Amino acid sequence: MPKARLTHIRRAIERKRKEMHTLSDRFGIQSEIVIRKSQELDGLLNRYDQLGIPVKK
Repeated sequence: MPKARLTHIRRAIERKRKEMHTLSDRFGIQSEIVIRKSQELDGLLNRYDQLGIPVKK
């Protein structure tokens, strides 16, 4: 797996996570827009997980 691709996915995950937190502070955790961002974040995390990268403990 190219390192640049991993870096890109990790950055996308962090951006999406920050977006979700910002929106939840503004609209509440159960708002439709926050739920949509959460689903987008889930998709990114699933893609990352499918790459088979071992988790550091």
